[in-house]
Amino acid sequence: QLRSWTLSIISYPIVQAPKI
Repeated sequence: QLRSWTLSIISYPIVQAPKI
């Protein structure tokens, strides 16, 4: 499923953003 990896790549930086 293309959506699967796309969602992971898009959501990863968003989740890590507050950590920076």
